[in-house]
Amino acid sequence: MRVRKLLLPTLGAVAILGALASTAFARSFRASFPTQRATYTTIEFAGPFGSARCPLTLTGEIHSSLPKTAEALIGYFSSAERGACTAGSLTLLTVTLPWHIRYSGFQGNLPSITRILTRIIGFEFKIRETGLAECLVRTTATEPLLGNYSRRTEDGVLTELGLGGEIRTGVECFNVRGTFRSTPSSLRSGGGTQNIVVTLI
Repeated sequence: MRVRKLLLPTLGAVAILGALASTAFARSFRASFPTQRATYTTIEFAGPFGSARCPLTLTGEIHSSLPKTAEALIGYFSSAERGACTAGSLTLLTVTLPWHIRYSGFQGNLPSITRILTRIIGFEFKIRETGLAECLVRTTATEPLLGNYSRRTEDGVLTELGLGGEIRTGVECFNVRGTFRSTPSSLRSGGGTQNIVVTLI
């Protein structure tokens, strides 16, 4: 009887540790919807030749299984729409779509992930400040656009996709770097009606 009393707490502790280990070493995330739409009031690209500020909507796919492997392809943007710019001029080069989304890492402590970090590759556009040169900007594997998905820890909902980073312009603008940044976005499923929930598996 004494052995049994000692054994039960031990087995309980082992079960708890096993569950924690399973969560801590989760190999991937799972997304509740396969589509995504990020809507920005303003995106801005600013460099030595001026800046452009415009609203933007990106739509595409987010894979149902998101492996925690650096540079794994976890989705892409297949459509990009720009609204009327409030400063400068920005032309999206949509012929280069789809733009790939690659996994980079996460922030927070498992299982309470607060951000999923990605690199967006192939995003291409031209900017022009009134009276100045038109600059080509293209994100690459070495100079990607950084995309940070914010995640609520209490329910796993992805609340926004923040964009940012320093990107080099083309030779016509002497390869100088510019800074890309966005206002907080609205992020929903591709249909725009459902939250995207990401869980650990």
